[in-house]
Amino acid sequence: MTVSEAELRNRLEESENLPYGDGRTAVVEEILAQAEAIGGGPSKLAFDVRMELISCYENGAQPDRAFVPFAWCLAAFDRGELEFTDWDAELLRWYYKWMIGAMRRFPTIGLNQVNAALDDMERRYRAGGHSMHAVHMLRCLIHSHLGDRDAAEEEFAKWIASPRDENSDCAGCEPTKQLSHHVWMGRDEEGLALAEPVVAGQLGCREQPQSMLAEMMLPLVRVGRLDEAREAHLKAYRRHRGNRDAMADIADHIEFCALTGNEARGLDILTRHLDWVDRPREPYSDMAFAASGALLLRRLEEIGHGDLTVSWRSADVPVRQLRTELTERVRTIAAKFDARNGNTYQSERFEGIMAAQPLVDELPLGGSSRPAGRTVRAVVTPPAELPGELTPEEIADLAEKGDRTSDSAWSRLEKLAEAGELPESVLPRWHEEQADRAIRTREPEKAAELARRAIDEYVAIGDVARAARAKSVLAMAVEADEGLALLAEARKVESPYAVEVALRQVQALARAERYHEAMAAAMDAVELAGDNPLAAAAAYRMQARLHGRAGRLTAAAEAAEKARTLARQNDDPIAAAGCAVLLAQILYDDDRAQEAFDATAEVLAVESWPAAELPTLGRAYELRWVILRDAGQAGEQAAVDAALGGLDIWHEVGDRQRAAFSGMNLGFSYYLRGQWLDAAELLEQALHELAEGSDDALAARSLLGTCQARLGEHVDAAENLARSAAGFLEVGEFRRAGNDLIESGTALTLAERTDDALDRFSSAAELMAQADWPYGVVVALQHQARVLMNSEEVEEAYEIAVEAYERARALPESDAYDAGWVRADAADDVARILQELDRFDEAFGPAREAAAGYRAAGDEASAAATHLLIAMLRIGTEDAAGAEADARRILLECQETATPDVLYRARAVLATALHKQGRDAESEAIWAELTPD
Repeated sequence: MTVSEAELRNRLEESENLPYGDGRTAVVEEILAQAEAIGGGPSKLAFDVRMELISCYENGAQPDRAFVPFAWCLAAFDRGELEFTDWDAELLRWYYKWMIGAMRRFPTIGLNQVNAALDDMERRYRAGGHSMHAVHMLRCLIHSHLGDRDAAEEEFAKWIASPRDENSDCAGCEPTKQLSHHVWMGRDEEGLALAEPVVAGQLGCREQPQSMLAEMMLPLVRVGRLDEAREAHLKAYRRHRGNRDAMADIADHIEFCALTGNEARGLDILTRHLDWVDRPREPYSDMAFAASGALLLRRLEEIGHGDLTVSWRSADVPVRQLRTELTERVRTIAAKFDARNGNTYQSERFEGIMAAQPLVDELPLGGSSRPAGRTVRAVVTPPAELPGELTPEEIADLAEKGDRTSDSAWSRLEKLAEAGELPESVLPRWHEEQADRAIRTREPEKAAELARRAIDEYVAIGDVARAARAKSVLAMAVEADEGLALLAEARKVESPYAVEVALRQVQALARAERYHEAMAAAMDAVELAGDNPLAAAAAYRMQARLHGRAGRLTAAAEAAEKARTLARQNDDPIAAAGCAVLLAQILYDDDRAQEAFDATAEVLAVESWPAAELPTLGRAYELRWVILRDAGQAGEQAAVDAALGGLDIWHEVGDRQRAAFSGMNLGFSYYLRGQWLDAAELLEQALHELAEGSDDALAARSLLGTCQARLGEHVDAAENLARSAAGFLEVGEFRRAGNDLIESGTALTLAERTDDALDRFSSAAELMAQADWPYGVVVALQHQARVLMNSEEVEEAYEIAVEAYERARALPESDAYDAGWVRADAADDVARILQELDRFDEAFGPAREAAAGYRAAGDEASAAATHLLIAMLRIGTEDAAGAEADARRILLECQETATPDVLYRARAVLATALHKQGRDAESEAIWAELTPD
């Protein structure tokens, strides 16, 4: 069935709401096929569809496919058979720039063809009376591609001297190309000076500021502005990573990582995008990506990671092999460019990239590798040296003492065991130690086998006391009932090791939830410890845990304090630190936060830590952060230091789950400090480890979405906030789900996805109603109304704004929000929509209510904006004198409270009011001040 032209035009317009990519391209290609099927020769519809298809190919990483439809459109335009508009002509000129820019990146297109196209473009521009600004820019880029510095510099001078016009690149993209030229010419500082307006967000487009940031990365490193280089990389990569069109930019990021000591992150980026080489944007980007990858892989080899493998094309490829493949890929493509260009510049350039040396030893980036500003390093205690020549028995005695020489002694025994040099008197002691280690590493079967062997060996040599101790080790590796029976037997044996047996019995009884018996055993352990302070400290620690589990927090704190005192008496800072962490947790649970915080200070004061004890330090950092968060100080430097410390320790220990929690905490602290980039990096990394759908994962994803919104990553923000909202909805947290949907809708609004945004706001209003949160309902409705008004669906916007206004008037007073301000804000929306509807007289009432409400709530800036609205309404009702009075009042009374925009517009209203009163001289004087150019 033939589709009408009107239907096809509707479909073409609808396609513009789709993101660029294969899907949108396929839709437009199908529309073109149907437009062609209508017949009747070339048509304006076929022209318009092809013009849209050119945009799809250019922005969808398929620029080579744009050449044919462009040639068709250009020929049709030249024939003049169709009715073309000025916009058609302007768009063709713009697309001509795309075509020439793309032609230089395909070595199969001859240089003569490129130059002929550029000459034709120049002819057309001159014939139309246009500036040569864009022409000189393209000639400069082509000379740069050929390596002709003198010719490029000459065209660059003409480029910047020519006036900009509608054919010039946008004010954000052009400085990026100029920066690139300056850098190529060795003028890093001069080039970087161009970047400030783009990076500051004053100039931008779909490709900015990320393209500018990518160009800045290495120049910033070379001039020593390392913090800015780090931020440029992180910000830009976040926007480039999901865009296949940015393959050359991804290459820049890989090169940056390879040259700044960030090889691990560079490998992450390379592997994430490696499949892009099977469908590159064009040969030049392919060559750039392969070259940066080869550079990175060479650096990995040089720092000792040549044996790593990379997943590619369903296989694990060694780094060395992949480097060889990518290097050959670069050389093959470069040779084609050399043949086309008639010189070896491209080969030499990319050989230089692959052979480049690091610019700095290390530029910490934060996020997945190590946190930026990391302030804490774990210091691991070096092994203590053993006294001179010792017998195996003497070494075993030192190992069992449990002091600083223990680790070294056990290490010496391990070497003797591996050499088969342990005598029968020592062998069971080694097997018992191995069994105890297997229990700590959660290998119960191995532990049981070793413990039984040790028991038999002890019995064989008549060491009944140690056999009982080994039996207590075995008890920890078997089922609960059997273990308790073994411990009861071991307790009957009087020996120097009775306290160790008793302590294990406490653990076993507690695991079996026989807490009264466990407490009795713990009290026995104190008695059995005698003059051994560390053993007594261990017994008191167990008592503290048992008291805490039973809710007897005062008794728990007393027991933990006794344990800490005993550890201190033994001059064992590590043991004292373990007791201090336990005491701090108990005090925190008992709402004694300051005392808990003070207790953790003892842990941080320890300067040297055995590797096995680092989790104690990690828990202290975690608790400090939680205490600061509860006190509303999560954004303070002390909280940042605590989270950094925890993250550092858990990375050192290798506990990825705990590192994820610390990373999430640090992300929250950074968010509160306005460091949204650092926060987003950390939260993304944490989400890799947190269980999907868990409370922590939902909170992390929600905060990540908020950070992304602050960073201008609106589509990603909307997606993450929608996912967290769905998770909150699943667990019945309607209010949190509604809040995230409002944030998601706001992000979609900024991404110009209006229909999706309206759906989010509508759903949010329903969820807020289910949560019985009237304030949330009002806010969701207000967002809906504002989007509809901006979409020129003003009547519908009015209906929803009135509903929000009526609900706001019924809001109860609350500590959670200022109901008066909310009522004012809702009234202001109604007044502004009435203004759009030219219902000026009706708008005065809600506008005055809004102004009074804002002022009562202390929001003088909003009050001034609403007074300006009232002045504008007077203009609409032809009350020029009243508008003049209102405008003068704003300018006189609100200089300190109104925004610059409101003050500017108030002067414009004043000028308009004066003109309407016939006072043109006064009016023109004000306009002259407002528009000095």
